[in-house]
Amino acid sequence: MGVSGKCPVPEGAGDYDKKGTAHKPMLFAACACTAATLGICISLIIAHLRRYRSPKEQRQIVRIAFAPVVYAIVSCFEIYTYETAQYIDPIGDMYEAFCLCALFLLYVQFAVPGGTFGNEMFEAVKAAEEGTTLGFDWPQIIWVFVFQYPITELVSVLILEATEAANDFCSQSLSPKYGHLWVMLISSVGVGVAVVSIFRFYGRMKGMMKVRRGLAKLVCFKALVLIRFLQTWIFSLLLSRQVIKPGNSLSYYDIFYGLPNLLTCIEMMLFGLGFWYAYSSTEYSSDAKPRDNRLSLPKAVLDALNPYDFFAGIGRAFSLVTYLQRTGGFKDWMDFKKQAKADKRAKRGQKGQGRYQTIDGMDSLPRPDESHGRADSQNGELAAYGNQQLYQPPSLSPPRYDDNATSTLTAAHPVETSLSMPDGRA
Repeated sequence: MGVSGKCPVPEGAGDYDKKGTAHKPMLFAACACTAATLGICISLIIAHLRRYRSPKEQRQIVRIAFAPVVYAIVSCFEIYTYETAQYIDPIGDMYEAFCLCALFLLYVQFAVPGGTFGNEMFEAVKAAEEGTTLGFDWPQIIWVFVFQYPITELVSVLILEATEAANDFCSQSLSPKYGHLWVMLISSVGVGVAVVSIFRFYGRMKGMMKVRRGLAKLVCFKALVLIRFLQTWIFSLLLSRQVIKPGNSLSYYDIFYGLPNLLTCIEMMLFGLGFWYAYSSTEYSSDAKPRDNRLSLPKAVLDALNPYDFFAGIGRAFSLVTYLQRTGGFKDWMDFKKQAKADKRAKRGQKGQGRYQTIDGMDSLPRPDESHGRADSQNGELAAYGNQQLYQPPSLSPPRYDDNATSTLTAAHPVETSLSMPDGRA
């Protein structure tokens, strides 16, 4: 990671134990919001467990619905003790990776109800895709791109812990010699690839996902993570630019750790309420699924806590990488991306050539020039009729007048009063 060196202490940072007078009110408010979030999310989880009729789907929902609780508890502890904040913060990031994989597995179940996550599942997904059929193994590639996130997040956490122990980690600096920069890069790339892949999967199955509130499920969860990420950077920027300055009420770490985590606790309570809509348990009621048997509450709890499908998904990602390399799946995907970019450039080039479509969209005609193409059309018509003079209607534009005329307005090109027909008659 670079040369070891003591992390530069920002102006006004001081010791971790230095807290402002607003610290205790922030801690009490964070605890209250965490308790409310716990009540809201646990109530939603219990509602699903009491209607546990689709284990493969509801298992993923229970995991996702617990995410606001994890974030709120982690944030509350970070406010309680600033010294351990950077050590416990990765817990939330690791659970985020777990939940993104759970959301993807939920989407797979929506696309292929009753699927077993075996090889036949990928063929069923390709058969159910909407729009233009893609000529490469895109379900396998998306699987790899989603399940790489827990691995890359684990790598970033290990780097964080190792560089912190070696005094090479500095959360207030983005210098390459500190581990903070590399942790942020690895984690950002991992989550970015996973989220884009899930959006691509949703786009190929939009019709099936729409009736299951698929977009609401993805947006609600990802907005939760995005807001938490952005506000941390916003407060860091405000501190570095001295827009917010430490004082008696708020110390440096009250601003750097306290305020962002307090906002997180408040936001998790609101997102918990939003989860009641996005991940509603009414989809699994006896009225919605009268033919499905409900598992008892103890069996439902044990099934929801079973992480086998998560670890099996990671293991399958490794085998799929070998399979795609052997069959040329990654090469086909890259060729498809290159062709798509070339098609986009060709379309942009056609738009700039001054062509337009007719009303019925069947012909592409050249755009008329300033003379409205009368000379060219007239020559073509004369050739078609043996160079005979055809009848031409008078121009609708007014005649050009001589500005030097004194007494009367004289037309420079008067309109003919008699017209000759093609057979010589007047």
